Amino acid sequence: MRPLILICNDDGINSPFLPKFAEEIGKIGDAVVVVPSGEQSWIGHAHNRHGEIRVDTLPDICGIPCFSVSGTPADCANIAISHLCKRRPDAVASGLNIGHNLGFPILWSSGTFAAAMESAGFGIPSGAFSLRISKEFYEACRTRHLEVPKEIRPVLSSACKHAADFVANKLIGENPICPDGKIRVFNVNYPDNFSESTHVERTTPARMELSPLFKNEGKGLFTFSYSAGRVLDPSVKNSDWECVYSGKASVSEIII
Repeated sequence: MRPLILICNDDGINSPFLPKFAEEIGKIGDAVVVVPSGEQSWIGHAHNRHGEIRVDTLPDICGIPCFSVSGTPADCANIAISHLCKRRPDAVASGLNIGHNLGFPILWSSGTFAAAMESAGFGIPSGAFSLRISKEFYEACRTRHLEVPKEIRPVLSSACKHAADFVANKLIGENPICPDGKIRVFNVNYPDNFSESTHVERTTPARMELSPLFKNEGKGLFTFSYSAGRVLDPSVKNSDWECVYSGKASVSEIII
């Protein structure tokens, strides 16, 4: 029997990265896509406690069954594992995220990482996968949900293939529950020049100092304005931040 892989994300059903990611994951096993009906970036590990959540069956993506959920990424993972998957998934691949997910405490805000963490809590090997892209392409892909620009298609393809290989070789068959009861989750980030020849390093999440994330518009109104914050110890040579920004791919094993 082919392994079953659950695909989640936080960019939602309209993410231009989703079809290629699903296509590559579908090559290594049976798959099912369960993602938010709209973008849920920066939502972290939130669940919808109040009100109903709607699940819609959508046309297949690359021959893979697909569902949209009017909830958070953690909702998607929980509902998929508990109700939508025909059998217990052998692994969960969350992504491919539009933009990187690097460093603590910002990583806790990632819905992509949260879906992986939620799944690992069920005892299922899980990983979050993210691709750093330039601001120009980021706005086109995440904000406007345009077709993937031709300039980054080779990078996207390479990242998705590596993610599928990682799921096949590092996740399936592994136990995410440590002997002391803590949970193991993988966080994988690709640089904006990623290719099959790019070096991949084992890393630890950088320790970041938060910066203001909201702009005061006056009259009591504030709008979100992203700021990466400051790396507290830039001399650390094995941090995910240093790795990705030096053009290498980062794999962090995070124990929760």
